[in-house]
Amino acid sequence: MKNFSKLAVSALALALIAGCGGGGSGTTDNPGGGGETNPGDGGGTGGDGGGGTPTTPSISSCFTVNNTVSYALKDSYSPSVTAPSVTVKRSTVGPTTYNGQAVTGQTFFHSDGTTNRDDWTVTSSGVTFIAHINSDGTEARDLLFSYPQNMSPGQSVTDSASPSRATFMRFEQVSLAGKTFSNVCRFMIYVGLGETTLHVFYAPGYGKIMQYNYAVTFVRSVEYNGDL
Repeated sequence: MKNFSKLAVSALALALIAGCGGGGSGTTDNPGGGGETNPGDGGGTGGDGGGGTPTTPSISSCFTVNNTVSYALKDSYSPSVTAPSVTVKRSTVGPTTYNGQAVTGQTFFHSDGTTNRDDWTVTSSGVTFIAHINSDGTEARDLLFSYPQNMSPGQSVTDSASPSRATFMRFEQVSLAGKTFSNVCRFMIYVGLGETTLHVFYAPGYGKIMQYNYAVTFVRSVEYNGDL
């Protein structure tokens, strides 16, 4: 499968990557050096203005991007992992359509010219992922989670197409490449039976800004690296 997999350690994990790398001040919670601020608390108040989004902390606000934005991405690997020749370079996220339906789409651009896209909808009841579109136009039907608007820290949702599950950890304040994102939603995703664990961060107005992956130990991180 030639999809997000370019960012993760398996085809499933790859369908969800776009997270950690360099910049900011690292913590023990972020092996990629992404620089989370106060990772143990609920984050700050107020929101980042990037894509013209609400500033009140909520699940839906983390995925709301009213204006299209583009930004660079940077990735890194564990010293024991051989980095592939193809890397993720940038992302564009904003309003688009999927099969005629209004959605928010986030496209990831790779160094070999290929792309992958995630599409989701935002309603008053929460967020639903409806498609992971591979570089060849096919779709990965797994990891299509629905996050309820009233989701609480520690609450999990499952994927009907696989044994994977996603847990909402908390709202955080995250600093990357000199930019601070407030009210970021942090999720932990257990791919399959938990062979791979993904830490994924979504910011108001920007979508997915950071992700790092574990397969027993830290493997890869991808993160926001400045507006374009």
